[in-house]
Amino acid sequence: MGQRKKFDKAFKEQVVLRILANESTVGDAAKELDVHYTTVRDWVRTYKRDGEGAFPGSGNLKLENEEMRKLRKQLVELKEENEILKKAAAYFAKNLKVITFKFIYEHRFEFRIAKMCQVLNVSRSGYYAHLARPESRRSIANRELLDTIKEIHTNSRRVYGSPQITKNLPPNQKASRGRVARLMQAHGIRSKVVKKYKATTNSSHNLPVADNIVNQNFTTSKPNEKWLSDITYSTPS
Repeated sequence: MGQRKKFDKAFKEQVVLRILANESTVGDAAKELDVHYTTVRDWVRTYKRDGEGAFPGSGNLKLENEEMRKLRKQLVELKEENEILKKAAAYFAKNLKVITFKFIYEHRFEFRIAKMCQVLNVSRSGYYAHLARPESRRSIANRELLDTIKEIHTNSRRVYGSPQITKNLPPNQKASRGRVARLMQAHGIRSKVVKKYKATTNSSHNLPVADNIVNQNFTTSKPNEKWLSDITYSTPS
């Protein structure tokens, strides 16, 4: 059995940073190093979780170009910071009153918590204290009301706006139209406007026109003397 390969901290970081910068994949890196896929995958997970504290052990391989490693690392850091800011800008645009901690919580599997706290200028201790704080009764009520709003909106084929949804709230969840509208706006729930089809007669043509023989006289003297039909206009939903 061959001797197990050992890699030092700097080498592992270089491999991970290449993957995070989309310069390689976990599978390609594993093949290149002749190691198992899960080994490289665990390196990536460890670095995302621990950052600078990852890979405390040491191995046999040495990094040839330390300056290049630093530049690659800085590039990954800048890309991550830009992605956080872009996502945060879109998030806050939907609801200006949203708190930063909620953004961090909802994107905790996409970005490192420490990096988001740094970019958004909040402390990690404050974030974790916010998580430990019990949810307020108002927040619970809004969350339950939002679920009901989504259900009514879906059942109406997304046609109902805040007035109709407010009217259809169950007795134990009655709320003002303004509150319903704010929750809908904050979560991107909109009424689907359906334009009414208006049938009009176009008389500006040179085509032959059938004579109006019946002329609104629908009385008959025997069966099958006059036949009537109708046209129904419909639009696909």
